Amino acid sequence: MKRIVFKNETAPFNVVSENEKFMVCTRKLCKVDDKEYLEHAVSMDAFLNFESAYKFCKDYVMYTICDIEKNIRGVHDLKLNIYDFNDKEECDIVLKDLTDGKLNVNEDTCISEISYKLL
Repeated sequence: MKRIVFKNETAPFNVVSENEKFMVCTRKLCKVDDKEYLEHAVSMDAFLNFESAYKFCKDYVMYTICDIEKNIRGVHDLKLNIYDFNDKEECDIVLKDLTDGKLNVNEDTCISEISYKLL
């Protein structure tokens, strides 16, 4: 499986499923790269502090979808997540749904300009 690290991030992603238009990438939660996510959970009173948030969430799978043609990456545009990004077959379904136009990268919250290096 191909592994990549995005610019300005430290935790590598696994490229789980890809074609010429899209890449579906996953990784475990990272204390450094996901600090904002964890701090938000604490600010919403879901956890007492950063460490308790990390301890609870450390096995979460984070995902990003790269739209190679638009040169953007981010989460999908569904209100609720219906996919299990822990499962390779589900990631293949995500790729098919992206390719068929049933799913898109959320352009409101995406990161523009995909820049990464292969590991």
